[in-house]
Amino acid sequence: MNENNIKIPNHVAIILDGNGRWAKEKGLSRSQGHSAGFENLKKLSEYVFSKGTTVLSVYAFSTENFKRSKVEVDFLMNLFAAKFKEYYNHLKDKNIKIVFSGLKQSPL
Repeated sequence: MNENNIKIPNHVAIILDGNGRWAKEKGLSRSQGHSAGFENLKKLSEYVFSKGTTVLSVYAFSTENFKRSKVEVDFLMNLFAAKFKEYYNHLKDKNIKIVFSGLKQSPL
């Protein structure tokens, strides 16, 4: 197929899954897996936007995830906050809007 004939979707959706299992298989902590997953998401999102996609949805945390250990849930919440704070200016410069959807606290 000729690259000029490729249709680029306007919207791409990603479900984050398996970072903890990936880390365990590598002998790493689940937290290290989540951190690596964020770095992969960052690279993938930059690629997707560079190709012309305008909307990226990421399903990153389900209510089922609240059943994990407090340490892991806290790590994930802090990872989200720290990385968005770290990349805020980059996102703003690229006119990327972040929208969170869902519950503000554990339903459990």
